[in-house]
Amino acid sequence: MISDFIESSPVKKRVGKKLKSNIEPPVVANSKPANGNANAMNAKGWKLFRQGKNRAAELAFREALSLKDDHAGAKNGLGFALLNQGKHKEAMPIYEEFVKDDPTAIGAVNGLARCYEDSGKREEAIKLWQTVDKKDGEVTACTWGIARNLMELGKHEKALPYLERIQKSQPDDQWVEQMIEKCES
Repeated sequence: MISDFIESSPVKKRVGKKLKSNIEPPVVANSKPANGNANAMNAKGWKLFRQGKNRAAELAFREALSLKDDHAGAKNGLGFALLNQGKHKEAMPIYEEFVKDDPTAIGAVNGLARCYEDSGKREEAIKLWQTVDKKDGEVTACTWGIARNLMELGKHEKALPYLERIQKSQPDDQWVEQMIEKCES
């Protein structure tokens, strides 16, 4: 082992504990398998993401994926952490792969649509969000995306039904009330 070599050689005096631990990480008794560590890093990534620490979340998700490259939660988190840093070109292939595998996955569709939205392709984003908007009848981020982008495009009449659905689910939202008033005027 490298540590045995360091211990028995004249190099020992020049190698500090930190460098030694980087060369040969300590063996942890009862350590979890890589998948458990990937799950832990994924959880850490989502915690950081919810705190608005997108760069740190990105790094945690990348670490989870280095341990388990098909970890869906970490891929999804990485995509959203990238999006929130304005890196939609980097996030797009992540979401394209997800949507290809499951075109009804609301989180992945929302991620890919946000990539389109960030690249100025609002019509494509709206069409993609519409593919899953009424999947379970709930108001989701997709519903919000459709309404917001229709408003940005000046298509107030088309935005109105989406805004009304949002208002039913969140009656105290001031933004929705203002947008409905704008559509009706």
